Amino acid sequence: MARSRQKRIRRALQGQVDRCTREIESINARIRGLYDQAGLERVEPDDRPAPSEQTDDGFEYQY
Repeated sequence: MARSRQKRIRRALQGQVDRCTREIESINARIRGLYDQAGLERVEPDDRPAPSEQTDDGFEYQY
């Protein structure tokens, strides 16, 4: 009985994943269309950390 319940839950969850995946792909297609329509290029995300600025705020810190 527990196995059949587990299978039902797994099927339901897989159905949700499939629906969400289709929705995400649809949204991505619309975004690509808007980029093409506006003549913009897609920019890949930059995973490098942002540069930290060393500013003198007038205080001395001891670490």
